Amino acid sequence: MNKISVVVAAYNCESTIEACLVSIEQQSFIESLQVIVVLDAPTDNSAQVVQRFCRDRKAFTVVALLKNVGVSMARNIGMQHSQGEYIGFVDADDQCHPRMYQCLFEAACEGMADLAYCEMAAFSTQSPSERNQAMSCEFLFQNTFVTNKIFKRELLIKHKIQFYKDQIFEDEPFVYTAWFSSQQTVAVNQRLYFYRVGQQSLCNDPNNQGLKARNNLHEKQLMLSRFMLDVQNRHQLKNQADKILECLCHHALAALYYRLPLSDLLSFYSFINYLIDKYGLRPYCTDSSSYYVSRFTKFQASPWLIVALKLRIAMVTHVQSLRFGLKSFGSKVLLVKQVAYES
Repeated sequence: MNKISVVVAAYNCESTIEACLVSIEQQSFIESLQVIVVLDAPTDNSAQVVQRFCRDRKAFTVVALLKNVGVSMARNIGMQHSQGEYIGFVDADDQCHPRMYQCLFEAACEGMADLAYCEMAAFSTQSPSERNQAMSCEFLFQNTFVTNKIFKRELLIKHKIQFYKDQIFEDEPFVYTAWFSSQQTVAVNQRLYFYRVGQQSLCNDPNNQGLKARNNLHEKQLMLSRFMLDVQNRHQLKNQADKILECLCHHALAALYYRLPLSDLLSFYSFINYLIDKYGLRPYCTDSSSYYVSRFTKFQASPWLIVALKLRIAMVTHVQSLRFGLKSFGSKVLLVKQVAYES
């Protein structure tokens, strides 16, 4: 039996998929891996690259879909083909450290865990060898990628955990549901998963940032509404109220950095407050020390604080972009967040 099944959903990724698959093939644990590459009906040369790479490699299986179904359904289909004790996911434009899956599996076995995760680092398409930009996983709401984790397959089957169909931000509800359903989780405090940033696309085109922000906000509302109903149906609200409340409040604070009309931002804060009240989270909460909850409560009580903070963030962002240019984007975000959370 394979120890880990690794699912890679591939769509229009001809420039990055081979490097991704090479990083999986170089795993010290490759003899214990089942690698399932789901070709989601790409329209570029991704299929040819994948088929050529996987043809003579025993650990690799290709599932070719006739119709594009999106990353969520492609991953669900990949899980249906899985046979490993644990399941992991790799995005087609990312890469893994050679010891990632061995470290995760050994930690999971030692800790008798349903879920194991490692730290992540970002790298750019322009500088693929530089992988020193740490991505924080300190809090659960920051650690919502599925790609730096392995999940016990038995857990996913037992609790019927799958990715939401036709939903972006698909990782977050999957990770939360698995986390809430787990008896034990373990961390590997090493940066073993490498997340690519800087791919040119409609999403990061500066001319489309306003439209993208509004679409993202709408998609987040759909995802959070669906997730809260799912949590309620799974009877997890009472036991996980603190984590869920912190998650919702973090989403509200994160929206401060979107290029949004103020009316949209205020509406989103009202939406978050509506979910908190609808599902009665506050009476179940036992932790009153959460910084994110206290910030949200303060801003919700006085919308003028949101207005002032939004203007301050915009000013700091503008000054930094003039001073440092686009190369300082990573540090800019950190400084802007510091301004927001210290206000």
